[in-house]
Amino acid sequence: MKKRWIIILAISLPILVFLITFALFELSKRYLSKNIECLDQQTLNIPADISPLTQDLCLVEYSTAKNSIHMEFRLSNDFPSKLVTEEWIQSDSDTYKKGKYSLNLSGTVISIIEETTEVGAIKENDTSIPELVHTAEVIRPGYQVTSKEISRINTTTKTVVFTFDGGSGIQSMDLILSTLAKYNLTSTFFLTGKWAEANINDVKRINNAGHEIFNHSYSHPDFATISDAQIAEEFSKTEDIISDITGNSTKPFFRPPYGSRNLHIREYAASLGYQDVYWSIDALDWKESTGTTAETVKSRILDNLAPGNIYLMHIGDNLTGQVLDEVILEIQNRGYSIMSLYEAITLYP
Repeated sequence: MKKRWIIILAISLPILVFLITFALFELSKRYLSKNIECLDQQTLNIPADISPLTQDLCLVEYSTAKNSIHMEFRLSNDFPSKLVTEEWIQSDSDTYKKGKYSLNLSGTVISIIEETTEVGAIKENDTSIPELVHTAEVIRPGYQVTSKEISRINTTTKTVVFTFDGGSGIQSMDLILSTLAKYNLTSTFFLTGKWAEANINDVKRINNAGHEIFNHSYSHPDFATISDAQIAEEFSKTEDIISDITGNSTKPFFRPPYGSRNLHIREYAASLGYQDVYWSIDALDWKESTGTTAETVKSRILDNLAPGNIYLMHIGDNLTGQVLDEVILEIQNRGYSIMSLYEAITLYP
């Protein structure tokens, strides 16, 4: 009799463990499905070359800007392996390339850029080396401009950079400057020439507080749709306006409007003395008018916190000013330092 019970337990116990495990798995799936809503990828304009990579993933954020696509997923740990399986070639620690697309992976965020080729543009199989591109004179001692894009700081130490784009309003201007002063931080601003013309006193305030000001074009056009001569004019007009106000050059960095750029744009800009600076994390503060909240912006910044991040935020919305104090305090509490762009790039080349 005793032996029979031992046999019954030996058979039933694994089955019971399996049933409990399965029940917990199903409960966790239901919990996640209730708390995270996946977007319907079939209703979005995801290129056919990209969809095989993303179709089995839960897409929770999607936005586009000209030739760039910003997507946020619930990613599994084996996603880099999937990139290799789908024949994406790793070009550095966070960047993969396939055909005309370049993919940057940062936490749960994927940014995909289509490298458009136009008349006179550098083709995809071009073998030029960024470090050998002829550049204009170096304005800041010790820094050499190249056509290599900067989308994060080259470090594993707990260091991040905040950048603030100015091209529309000034809603968060006062709170940005007062918060940076409160924490004794030097930060980085990318300003358009038109914004600078309309807000001369604010440009002076930024400069007098010791912050960096770099070029964000004059009128915020899509660089991929205008000529080289027009790009040069966009740079030079902004350079003249801001240098007249501050006495300082906007070189050596620029941020392309809409994040729209390709290899030819980067090389041409480098020849004029400007290096392309993208971002690691877009805080999406600019989507305030479509319902993005301060909590969403805070979550994007803090949930994706990682060494070397370059954060994109904006002056012309209310959300940046609302969250900046809280996120800076939390980032510092997690042991991170916050540096200006030029300071971080030159410290961690």
